[in-house]
Amino acid sequence: MSPSTELARVLVDELVRCGVRDAVLCPGSRNAPLSFALHEADAERRLRLHVRIDERSAAFLALGLALGSGVPVPVVCTSGTAAANLHPAVLEAHHAGVPLLAVTADRPPELIGTGANQTVQQRGLFGVAVRDARVLAATSGCGPTQDARWRSTVDRVVAAARGALGGWPGPVHVDVALAEPLVPGADSRQESSAGRGGGPWTVLPAAARPVLPVEVDLDRRTLVIAGHGAGPAPAGLPLVAEPTAACWPDALAAGPWLLGAGVLRPEQVVVLGRPTLHRSVARLLAAPEVAVTVVTADPQWTDVAGTASAVGTTLDAVGDPDPAWLAAWRAADLVAAESVSTTVDVHSGTTGLRVARDVVAALPDGAVLVVGSSNPIRDVALAARPRPGLTVLSNRGVAGIDGTVST
Repeated sequence: MSPSTELARVLVDELVRCGVRDAVLCPGSRNAPLSFALHEADAERRLRLHVRIDERSAAFLALGLALGSGVPVPVVCTSGTAAANLHPAVLEAHHAGVPLLAVTADRPPELIGTGANQTVQQRGLFGVAVRDARVLAATSGCGPTQDARWRSTVDRVVAAARGALGGWPGPVHVDVALAEPLVPGADSRQESSAGRGGGPWTVLPAAARPVLPVEVDLDRRTLVIAGHGAGPAPAGLPLVAEPTAACWPDALAAGPWLLGAGVLRPEQVVVLGRPTLHRSVARLLAAPEVAVTVVTADPQWTDVAGTASAVGTTLDAVGDPDPAWLAAWRAADLVAAESVSTTVDVHSGTTGLRVARDVVAALPDGAVLVVGSSNPIRDVALAARPRPGLTVLSNRGVAGIDGTVST
């Protein structure tokens, strides 16, 4: 068996052992060994293979699969500009904390910088946008020792993508240097080296976020702002949430509009996740008289205005919320939400706000709604009534308008 075929089979086998269940492939010449290995794994029903021609679209498909499942998904492409076309999805995964695996085939290292065809410097291609970057090379001296190193490297990058050992999930880059022959030969039926049992070569614990409580006194008039990636919100407090926040079903329907009107002013704001949609939210968070506490596991916490007074990964609430404060917000919300719906109905024809409101209301329980960036996600936030039974997904990492259909 050729070294390139051996490396490709070991890499794919170890990915499966690490829990990978979907892979996206852009066929090419240099990544042929990886293509054959992925096809074999798909035929054996060890993973589900998605084949796409365009690398940019393929990367966003892998991003969407990883976003929906929470499981690392590799996108595999050939060398040269093919690898560069993964960059937009890698950037989105970096800022959104999505476990995307960029697996790029490469020329042997001795050909880099020699003028060889379809050859660029791929190492370090994605810069600081990846959690880890590793190189695997098919050498002539394959054997149990080399296979162990390959498997160990695969385990490292999957762990980095998952955010194991306290890291933040996100994309990783595996550059795979493959030498000819690239197509399996007559000895291709030879078995690759086996891993350890049925699991990965190196077993790592499930990803766990550090627990760093931040104290907030709820005796003060407190408003919760929940953005992309936010988890559950504390009970008994008014909540303004973006549709991609897990707590959106519990949010005020007209929260962004009420903030714009400025009729109810909090003393402090608790920020969950990463809010990016509304200027009214940005203005509130920039107000010097409002105390801002950020609760997130992202080491790059959201604080655009630089006003945050404290940051933690969990909320340590002391004191009791004032029921009258929550009641005032709910009463204002009923009036404002009805006014928004009436105004949307006044305008004849199809508008973004009307489509957003009606689609969200019409979808059955258990549905998943993928919403484009820019106006579409804002239309949902401004016009749709928050509801349970619906998962709303959107690329909010960089909030680019590209890649939505593929995602």
